[in-house]
Amino acid sequence: MYLGIDLGTSSLKILIADTRGKILDSFSKSYPVFENGLEREQNPLDWWETFCFLVAKIGKKYDLKEIKGISFSGQMHGLVLLDQKDNIIRPCILWNDGRTIEECKYLNQKIGKEYLIEHTGNIALEGFTAPKLLYLQKHEKENFERINKIMLPKDYLIYRLTHQFVTDVSDASGTLLFDVAKKVWSKPMLKILSLQEKMLPKVLESPTEVEHPLNDTINALGFSSSLHVIVGGGDQAMNALGTGTIQEGNLSISLGTSGVLYLPLNKYKKDAKGTLHNFCDATTHYHQMAVTLACAQSLKWWMEEILKETDYEKILSEAMKAPKNNIIFLPYLSGERSPIYEPRIRGMFYGLDSSIDRAGLTRAVMEGIAFSLKDCFTRANLEKKKLHARIVGGGSKSESFIQLISNVLGLDIATINTSEGGAFGAILLTMVALHEFPSIEKATKTCIQETKIFVYQEEEFNYYEEKFQEYKKWQKIALDSLEKK
Repeated sequence: MYLGIDLGTSSLKILIADTRGKILDSFSKSYPVFENGLEREQNPLDWWETFCFLVAKIGKKYDLKEIKGISFSGQMHGLVLLDQKDNIIRPCILWNDGRTIEECKYLNQKIGKEYLIEHTGNIALEGFTAPKLLYLQKHEKENFERINKIMLPKDYLIYRLTHQFVTDVSDASGTLLFDVAKKVWSKPMLKILSLQEKMLPKVLESPTEVEHPLNDTINALGFSSSLHVIVGGGDQAMNALGTGTIQEGNLSISLGTSGVLYLPLNKYKKDAKGTLHNFCDATTHYHQMAVTLACAQSLKWWMEEILKETDYEKILSEAMKAPKNNIIFLPYLSGERSPIYEPRIRGMFYGLDSSIDRAGLTRAVMEGIAFSLKDCFTRANLEKKKLHARIVGGGSKSESFIQLISNVLGLDIATINTSEGGAFGAILLTMVALHEFPSIEKATKTCIQETKIFVYQEEEFNYYEEKFQEYKKWQKIALDSLEKK
């Protein structure tokens, strides 16, 4: 059997599959996120303790020594720091932490976006790892001086499990310390941040096996000493494997806490403006990606905090049957990443009057999320006729929502027979690395099938194209108001 471990922001999930890639079981457990203003942190020990707890739970139902291989999918960008004794120096600063506004200004304006793109492939964003290290230099000097190892969230689990200090190219790509085109740590960036390369893990391609000559931890957990540990990748690269989005011309739309547009590339493609993220993928190639911060998060906030409802499909279906209205919702509950890159911006409704009921407001929330994806889609300048799109994530459980996104983008969108994403991608990667399948292409074609095609409606597309311009107008007003502060 095979295990796929997905270290998410809110929970850790482990899938079990047989040698044909069939999912046998699923286990998950949540852990807290500590929030304070723009700050978002987690305790890495919570991840490890959760992993050990779930492995023990699995061991009560299955023989852990029958697990042939495991791999990892992990939340990206998080800053995990260890001292010389491998003690955690401070809580992990997460991907959705927004405290590094000034550090990003310094990197993008003083160092320069062109310089950053030349040496890393990307501009500085608040969620990336390098600005967080600059923040520590200024605000937590004692912690910065204690740094012996810098790692990403999933790499902490691998380190605890195998005693090997490694990462993979896809996760390293999101640090702003990595030269994505050359697939090496960027010496110019290390110099800017006063870092030594020995503080950073060895970088491997995602299908690479991690050696573990010391088997004490693996044995203590109940696994066989011959367990194969595959390094895996960042959550979006692994999610692409789990959805079969691995060839140029494919598009994956992920409706998780954040909203993600994922575009595989055969070769590195420089984005001179830094509109899209340029990262390595898990297949030894590359991808471009756009990320919005409050996708399913906006729906969850509206449904559970405001409406106090949990039957998503019922409420969303009712909303799409409600009359069209002129309400604009900006879904910036946590600031925004792609394509405006502004952590200070916040959400808003515009156009309220006494005729609007909850269905009308729900519809506006759904439209606002779809418009945030369209904003990224438009900036990417994609040729829709050549795209083959698939949709996944918690938000994709609603057919009403999928049809809306299809209409807003003017793009046919397919659902697939699995919603397991990164954890399933980790399993497929392990199976390919251990020769259960001859290639990633064969693995995804065998295990992933499309279940339904949502065809966009031309009349609806034209309506939303006009309303999108109104969305852009209020986005600009919101951005301009921040410039005056």
